[in-house]
Amino acid sequence: MTQANRIRVAVYLAAVVYVLAPLWILITARSPATDSVTFYSCVVIFLCFTMVARWDIVGCGLRFGFLLILLMIAYKRGGWLPPAIVLALLLFVELWLQGSSKEKPTQLSFPLAGGTYYVAHGGSLRLLNHHRVSKSQAYALDIVRLNSIGMRAVGVYPKRLDRYRIFGDLLYSPCSGVVTTVVTDLPDLLPGEMDKKHIAGNHVVIQLDGKEIYIGLAHLMQGSVTVKAGERVSTGQPIGRVGNSGNTTEPHLHIHAKRGGNPTSMLGGAGVPMRFGRSPLIRNSIVRHVQPPRTDFVAEAEGPSA
Repeated sequence: MTQANRIRVAVYLAAVVYVLAPLWILITARSPATDSVTFYSCVVIFLCFTMVARWDIVGCGLRFGFLLILLMIAYKRGGWLPPAIVLALLLFVELWLQGSSKEKPTQLSFPLAGGTYYVAHGGSLRLLNHHRVSKSQAYALDIVRLNSIGMRAVGVYPKRLDRYRIFGDLLYSPCSGVVTTVVTDLPDLLPGEMDKKHIAGNHVVIQLDGKEIYIGLAHLMQGSVTVKAGERVSTGQPIGRVGNSGNTTEPHLHIHAKRGGNPTSMLGGAGVPMRFGRSPLIRNSIVRHVQPPRTDFVAEAEGPSA
């Protein structure tokens, strides 16, 4: 079995688990024979599962549908008190998963616009963010775009790149600074065909004005980058498009901030937490209908279209 097929099988198996596991927990919680301890144990397991699973694969609406069913079951068990306890536990789990870093986060502008975006990987816990194994990528985010039914693609794991909603989306600079490196000539790969030699694929690294902090944006579309190394960019300036180059299983935007290390590399240095707006972004965070931070740059970045 090829690597691409192994990944495809794993994604389909995950999709089955995301649908069946909550149903099994809800059926257990609904059983008349379930005592209060068992019921609330089911609630905690259910809430943790729904906060950790990647709902963009099967549809984010399904997650909220399951939660609504849980609240209805809780209400039938004892009126308004059990649903109130469920919501309190949900808030607790949310705050626990958000965590916090001792370091002050770097404030950035969200680098995508014109759609509904979803964080597939992100957060201070490895449970939510597979990048935590890397020092420089400790606070990295993987971002996809959702379609009208809350899925990142047409299908669970389609083979065509244009089936992924984010593929070809215009990318805006999240900060003002100087571009330290650009790669733009690597091919966009079919989902599952990963380039482990060029991990970041096509990418841009920007040094923030007046700071030794570097922002890396990776897996960009071949030939789409419109800036050059040494060029100064402003927040909101179009700099390229989202693609599927490098060591990636499917189209998405990878972004992380680091301090120190090689200025021309995505890797090295120490990861720095990022903040887009008031709330931290973790897995399952949704950013809706973002408007371009600047409009006077749009004409400069026609680039390849999706």
